[in-house]
Amino acid sequence: MAKINNRQEEIKYWNDKRKNSKPLKKTPLKKKVYKLKRQSTPIAKKSKTQSVRDVKYMKARGEFLQVPGNKICQIILQHDCTIIATDVHHRKGKVGDLYWDKQYFRSACRNGHNTVHDFPEEAYKTGDSVLRLKKD
Repeated sequence: MAKINNRQEEIKYWNDKRKNSKPLKKTPLKKKVYKLKRQSTPIAKKSKTQSVRDVKYMKARGEFLQVPGNKICQIILQHDCTIIATDVHHRKGKVGDLYWDKQYFRSACRNGHNTVHDFPEEAYKTGDSVLRLKKD
């Protein structure tokens, strides 16, 4: 009988506790709003290394275009030439030291430069472009 009394007392304790407790309020869930934080400094458009390379290239480009023979378009392909050179075409590309190597520069007008890039096979045939992987 002792066990039953204990069990009955336990049931009575929990029933009293349930009666005295306040019912839970049903509140709607709140959605947390996340705000994006702005970076304090914007991401650089160029790396510091590329900026240094560009300074070196602009100096080489300026020197190249100042030579009297380089002031006119040197592109051999057929195009609507404006005669005055405004661009420097990198015949072997811009990778590594080729970016400022005047040996592979070719002065070009804008139309000629576009023609070389639009028709690469013909540019290789005429010498306006050179394969980078091919050894000299």
